[in-house]
Amino acid sequence: MKTLHRSNQSGLTLIEMIVTIGIIATFMTLLSFHLFALSNLWLNRTDDDFFDQHVDGVVLFLNNAFEASESTPASGDQEQQMPVEWARPPGWSEFDDPLLHFRQAEAPALFVREGRPLPAIMAYIHFEEDTGLSILWYSAFDAEEIEEVRDLKRTPVSSFVSKIEYAYYELEDDEWEITEQPIEEDDDIFLLPNYLRLTFSYPDEDDRIRSIFVPQKSLELPLF
Repeated sequence: MKTLHRSNQSGLTLIEMIVTIGIIATFMTLLSFHLFALSNLWLNRTDDDFFDQHVDGVVLFLNNAFEASESTPASGDQEQQMPVEWARPPGWSEFDDPLLHFRQAEAPALFVREGRPLPAIMAYIHFEEDTGLSILWYSAFDAEEIEEVRDLKRTPVSSFVSKIEYAYYELEDDEWEITEQPIEEDDDIFLLPNYLRLTFSYPDEDDRIRSIFVPQKSLELPLF
């Protein structure tokens, strides 16, 4: 005679299934509302937000580039070179003003060649009204091959930079002088500005003006 054994495994009852489906439906509804809210937040972001983030990114990049720049100590007939100074790129016309120039022992991630990071670079801050702010540069590997401006690499930084100015602190007069051209102190000797001032412009937005400190010999400056 066969003995019937009651199985310990039993399926969900109808009520349990209904409750489970209700919990899942509630969770999916909450998740949908959450994703909908996040998408609305993203879509409602204005050009103003993106513009400000772009401006902040450019300022941060230049600040870091200046801070990471290295100076060259005096040696023999060579004078000490400051981390940032005026210089003309190879092939630059002697009749054109020099550009702010900095050197870095290790190139930032922005500067690559054939997909590889580079060692020491020579960089020049370049501005044109139609293209904005960019960096002209070459690496230590390419130094012997650079003869003309067209041999330099060009890395765009911001097409929204509409003006570049230089802020000089007049110690004797205790005042600031803002110029769009570097100040020539003597024959082909240009004064290094205390601040680089950039104006960012974007359609239907107020201009953003930012100042970037230019490292140089110790000097106590008032707030700018």
